[in-house]
Amino acid sequence: SNEEDDDAASATAVGMGLYEDLSACIEDPDFFAVTLTQAGPLYVNLYFSHAEADVEVALLDSTMTQIGSSLSSTDNESITEELEAGTYYVEVYLYAGSQTQGASYSISFSNVVPECPTDALEDNDSAASPSALGIGVYSNLNVCEFDEDFYAVSLSAGQLLTVDVSFLDEEGDIDVRLLDDNEDTLSYSSSVTDNESVDYPAPTPMTVTIRVY
Repeated sequence: SNEEDDDAASATAVGMGLYEDLSACIEDPDFFAVTLTQAGPLYVNLYFSHAEADVEVALLDSTMTQIGSSLSSTDNESITEELEAGTYYVEVYLYAGSQTQGASYSISFSNVVPECPTDALEDNDSAASPSALGIGVYSNLNVCEFDEDFYAVSLSAGQLLTVDVSFLDEEGDIDVRLLDDNEDTLSYSSSVTDNESVDYPAPTPMTVTIRVY
């Protein structure tokens, strides 16, 4: 119903909210124009089935310069950017190598930080305020795109730390990093499947910060 919206000049003007029952086709991109009245975040979420087709999304400024994109090879795409007030354009298109002619999708726009469910180890949203943990298993935890979790574990010299993060990738792709006192990465795990596992042997007595995001 938004056609023809194949370039920025004919983009569909949208506000914050969810737009459903849309179609992306080969060589027929869709453009949306979204205006921010004040500086702040913009969250763009694209919902589709990758089994139907590989749909991509890009964020452009008023000069048609790309300032953000999401190009995964799984269901759904999302872009998050901190922006100045102004009008921005979102382009939705099929991957050039797609084997199908088109796909259905929905798209949402928001400028409100999503609320993340709390868990028993909050508030641990930065490396400056991690939750102190001992060796053991900690269950029923939550992490969100805009609410990372940090944990601190004290190790003796020669002690091997193994961190296993168990989750379903279909609910969200979680990654894990081990950081030193300067927040530099010691080791990490960032697959695109269920679960992550990372090891680190402490060369000296030290505290390792675990970042789950």
